Amino acid sequence: MAIKADRERAIKAVERQKHQDQLAVIERKLVKDEIEAQMHEDKIRRNISMPIQYDNINRLKSNDQQRIRNEEHEKRCMLDEGIRRANMADAQLEQQKRHQLKVMAEEDRKAKQY
Repeated sequence: MAIKADRERAIKAVERQKHQDQLAVIERKLVKDEIEAQMHEDKIRRNISMPIQYDNINRLKSNDQQRIRNEEHEKRCMLDEGIRRANMADAQLEQQKRHQLKVMAEEDRKAKQY
């Protein structure tokens, strides 16, 4: 009986060891699968996110360039408006000078007639 009990304990110990070995193998497989899944996700993220990052960078550059073009356009418009006003003021001044010259010429003619 003692031999039979020892034998059963040895069998149970071997079965427990086999079971623990199987659990260890399963655990290693799960860890390996988890690592592979993480690597796959990283690869997908890298392959997807890099073009998205480049797209975002390109969009930001484009927006900056558009903003700069808009600012330059506003500056040019303001300068053009200033030039236009200055030209109009010069034209009015010229008209006033011409009018004064006409008045002076007419006064000279009247003075010569008398």
